[in-house]
Amino acid sequence: MTYKKLSEIAEIFTGIRISRYKNIVEGTKTKILLNKLQNNQIEYEEIQINKPHQKYYSQKDDIIIHLSDTTSITLLKEENILIPLNYAILRLKPGYHAEYVYQILKSTHFQNAIKRISEGSSIKFVKINDLKDIKIQILEQDKQEKYAKIMELLNKRTLLNRRKIEIEEEYLHGIIQKELGGQYVKL
Repeated sequence: MTYKKLSEIAEIFTGIRISRYKNIVEGTKTKILLNKLQNNQIEYEEIQINKPHQKYYSQKDDIIIHLSDTTSITLLKEENILIPLNYAILRLKPGYHAEYVYQILKSTHFQNAIKRISEGSSIKFVKINDLKDIKIQILEQDKQEKYAKIMELLNKRTLLNRRKIEIEEEYLHGIIQKELGGQYVKL
């Protein structure tokens, strides 16, 4: 068990300034990541741009961190989505399990470290160089895989429980609707 800087286990860089490529209309349609990352679900739009360098397109198991909303951390499974400037892209080197690193970055310990290095008065943000210097604990490869599988199953269970609650709330509202009719609240 050792501690390593994020820069030792991953290539870390920011996304691309899309506005520089947007004005060129000769390009092909490209998926651009939007600022909405909720429950690890990404949203994107397709726009026509001139093709930038390939490194700015997502690869499977990239981890992205929103630099001004550092609680927004996502493990990408979808490829070829252009990542904009307000995200840090962590592309892990061989020998590191993406789900393991992702779970550490989602932890409260990591969030506390990010709060200490955040800058800005009204809008907090994190500099890439400060992010690169954060150290995380690295387990042996087989232990990383075991930990990642357990955490992945627990996350799936949590999502299923959330969905179950949503369905039960819909059911409750359906009962109220059926019993009281369509207009049961008036001003």
